[in-house]
Amino acid sequence: MTVYEIVTERIIEKLEQGVIPWRKPWRGPGRPVNAISRRPYSGVNFFLLASSRFASPFWLTWNQAKELDGRIREGERSEIVVFWKVYYRDNRDGAEIEEHDPEMADDAASLDNLGAKRRFVLRFYRVWNIEQVELPETVRTHFQVETHAFDPLTEAERIIANMPNPPAIEYHGPLAFYRPSTDTVVLPPRDTFVSPQGLYQSIYHELLHSTGHPKRLARPGISESIHFGSERYSREELVSELGAAFLCAAAGIDNATLEDHAAYLKGWLDALKADKRAIVQAAAQAQRGADYILQRTSTE
Repeated sequence: MTVYEIVTERIIEKLEQGVIPWRKPWRGPGRPVNAISRRPYSGVNFFLLASSRFASPFWLTWNQAKELDGRIREGERSEIVVFWKVYYRDNRDGAEIEEHDPEMADDAASLDNLGAKRRFVLRFYRVWNIEQVELPETVRTHFQVETHAFDPLTEAERIIANMPNPPAIEYHGPLAFYRPSTDTVVLPPRDTFVSPQGLYQSIYHELLHSTGHPKRLARPGISESIHFGSERYSREELVSELGAAFLCAAAGIDNATLEDHAAYLKGWLDALKADKRAIVQAAAQAQRGADYILQRTSTE
């Protein structure tokens, strides 16, 4: 089974249980991070970990738990984290090295400058939530979740206001959509939304579409003409849905509202079962779109 298939099976398993990984109410400090480096997980890893049953955002590898004098509890199931391993092939002698091998870092950089070919291979490793690990009490105190005074709606508005090179946003009519020809997001009037959460979910979804405009990230689903209901249209919708979840998480607002629940579930299940690469690729594009709006650089 390939890494793509493993990831897709995990997502499909959650969808068939009625759990939509990108529709979970993330709040405050809930974004998953590595317990040692404190780096947040991004892309599809965000959804694989954030949709777990655990309240703690901290995750560890087996070796990291051992280094903390900890032990994974018997019978605990791991989650997977995917990453790209990059190999360089030296055009001079055909030798292949790993880009992230510390001893070959300088050689990798020089090979890149010489036009060496790179090969990307999707790999994964296993992690456990801190709640699945038995740790000395003196160690566990370092992994308490900090809380701060925080107004999610203020943060949600700040994200919209601070988007670089933003599209125009208009509030009129009964529909929410993005019009690439005029680079305009159109939404119903704010006071017609049942909840603030629904409002921001809709705004973020359309803003994610706008990141595909040629003057931003030039994503094919937006920069090229596509037909309603086509495969490319469905992929772009999935990208925007995932990207909106990233932004809701960043704002700390509830992202659980979902209309036509059954229809959405069936559409996503059909798409994922048809293409095992869809969720990984869509999550990566969604991360790029969200990072553009948030003016961030993707991490793990």
